[in-house]
Amino acid sequence: MSKIRRSLHRECGGSRKWCRLEVELRGMLSKPETLELSISGSAGVMMPRHEAEEDARLQWHQYFEDDPEALGSLFKQHSQELADTIATLGCTAEAAAAELVLAHDGPLHGLDVVAEDGSTVYVGESFGQITETLSQWFPEVVPYLGWHLNHMRPGCEHQDELGWGPGSPVVIDRATATAVQLEVLDGLDFDRNAEDREIHLGTHLQPLLGHRGAFTDTMDKAGVPPTQLNVQIVWAAYHYAERSCWGRPPMAPNPFACERTMWRAFKQCIETPYIVLREMAKRSPYSGARSSDVQEVLGKVVAYLEREAEAEWPKPEPKAGWVFEAKHSGPLGAPCPECGYRYGHAWTKRTLPREVVDWVLGLEEEAEAA
Repeated sequence: MSKIRRSLHRECGGSRKWCRLEVELRGMLSKPETLELSISGSAGVMMPRHEAEEDARLQWHQYFEDDPEALGSLFKQHSQELADTIATLGCTAEAAAAELVLAHDGPLHGLDVVAEDGSTVYVGESFGQITETLSQWFPEVVPYLGWHLNHMRPGCEHQDELGWGPGSPVVIDRATATAVQLEVLDGLDFDRNAEDREIHLGTHLQPLLGHRGAFTDTMDKAGVPPTQLNVQIVWAAYHYAERSCWGRPPMAPNPFACERTMWRAFKQCIETPYIVLREMAKRSPYSGARSSDVQEVLGKVVAYLEREAEAEWPKPEPKAGWVFEAKHSGPLGAPCPECGYRYGHAWTKRTLPREVVDWVLGLEEEAEAA
């Protein structure tokens, strides 16, 4: 098993922006069916070191202004040192706290520093599958983006041809179902038991909590004020739940084992709040959160999500000719009309065309300024 990596780095001096493309090809070149492609990247800004240090200082100053509890907690631990800093610099308590953090953890602590080149600091602003950004900086990669993670497709090739995917609900009745679909669906039990709800809730954790807009909206609806402390609590629980699935084989033994595990891990944080406090300490050692805070906040969020699951996914009412309907997860669970494969029940694989492999092999490392 070989691993081929290519990195392309480009900069624009006028806007002080940079972007890096990362391409990785895993598998055996002699066996095309084993090859797996990953296309990702990172982007951000270039700063003179003195500007980066000042930016870090301002961020910590703002953090302590926004979170008086964190400031109070820090004063309890370092009261004399902070008092000396205030007296020496003649600054505010928030500024002294920022100076203390940077003195202990480094002058760039809090920034996503990707690299340093002399007096220039490369600060990251976006990472991962940043498709739009990569397309702007590396237009030559656009024809190959569709092959990213060719080994992790939720549908079969027939479903791809039908355009099935997130946001495309599927309704199947006996008048339209193929013989293959009827054979698959007639063997299913559609009772919504407790395990089904856990799978449903785990599947919806990412869309409800995975990005800032939906995150704060979910907290509002759960009756939890989106203060900085509350956001840190829910965010830490979400990331703990997300990591609980890492390393799990996609088909073992239940195809939805990861989603169920994720929801159980998120809910477990109510009974074992120290897990969340530990996660928070990794990112913000001075949060001042208590176990009771974790239990109150997550209790409300979990109760809201469970109420939504019950309202969104009730037991289906018998309908004449009704067989299958997927409204909220696109075609999740819908069987293919040709092969019967149920969409989303495993990761399926697409063999990379030879031209895609040749493109990766032909890439050369570059550092280009625009």
